[in-house]
Amino acid sequence: MSLIKFGNYTPTEEPTTYSVTLSDLDSDGSGRSETGVMTRKRIRTGLYKISVGWTNIDDTLRNAILNAVAAAFFSVTFNDGREKTEQMYVSDRTQELKYTDASGARYWDVSFDLVSK
Repeated sequence: MSLIKFGNYTPTEEPTTYSVTLSDLDSDGSGRSETGVMTRKRIRTGLYKISVGWTNIDDTLRNAILNAVAAAFFSVTFNDGREKTEQMYVSDRTQELKYTDASGARYWDVSFDLVSK
């Protein structure tokens, strides 16, 4: 299995950076009291954030990846020790031009976060 897949699209190269964070969402009523006792009022558990990036990829792969995450929400199949599929959205997408070779081909670093819906 590939490390990550967006809907029906599997990138032709594995990401060079990849981290998965699992978190809970607490209500505004959560926090510490004046005596320092923590009170948690969880609204939702099992929220994922995946930070992913590719280094020195060409225009074709960059465009394919960015097109695959262009929808408001989409399915992401990923690995956090086991294969899992979640509905997610993408945050800001960073694209850094690394270099242009003698033929004019451009190579990029691309990264973004994916967040559970």
